[in-house]
Parts: sequence; C-alpha cells; structure tokens
Amino acid sequence: MHLPSLRLQRESFIVLLSLGLQVPLAVFLGHYFDERVFMITGYEVSSGLNPYLPHIISGIFSYSYLNGAFSSIGDPPLWSLLLGAIYKLSYNITPNIFLYNFAIKIPVIATNIALAYTFKNILRQQGASEKK
Repeated sequence: MHLPSLRLQRESFIVLLSLGLQVPLAVFLGHYFDERVFMITGYEVSSGLNPYLPHIISGIFSYSYLNGAFSSIGDPPLWSLLLGAIYKLSYNITPNIFLYNFAIKIPVIATNIALAYTFKNILRQQGASEKK
C-alpha cells in the first residue's frame, strides 16, 4: 500500500543525487575549446554580432584565454540564441566566469534529467519490467 510512495521517494533521491553530482562539476569543468567557443558565442549573439564569423575579442573578459581570435561556432542557431540569452542573464549582470560557465551547462543538466524520464517512459511503453 505504500509502494508508490516508496518509488516516488527513490526516484526523487536518484534525481537529487544526479543533480548533486552534475551541479558542482558543472561550475568548474568543461571542454577547453568548447567552453571558450560557447562563452564567446554568448557574448557575440548578445552584442548583435554574427557568431558564425570569427571575431577578435579583447577587453571583454578579464580572462586571457577568452581574448583573441576564435573560430566560429558550428552548432544550429537555436543553441547560439540560447547562449546569447545565458550571457545576458549571467555574465552581463554579474561578471563571474564560474557563474557563466555554470549557466551554460544548466540546459544540458536539465536535458539529462528529461532524457532519463523519456527513456523510462519508452521502456514502460515497451513493456519492460519496473526493475529494468
């Protein structure tokens, strides 16, 4: 009779554990090249520049690895627009590189959790056992 409540508690615990692992790592970690390109793309889009063309960025960020000439992003426009919004809502308000780095990763973390639930629902529709 308390089985559904137990499942919900277990599922909530797993989601919180996943967030507990992903969030602290997201603040500090990221691929060296990709993070630079994503951060610069966010700045370029929020400034009205074309992120698909290389630009020389200097004096915007106080971090030397974000200054200079960069190759352009190769991702679809929706990701670039999202990066521009993230820049406006994070680094533009509070110039903190760790906050900006974390803010870029929030959509990825949310998608990880959504993908897990999608996969769970697909397995349920396919008739997989609850244990699987």
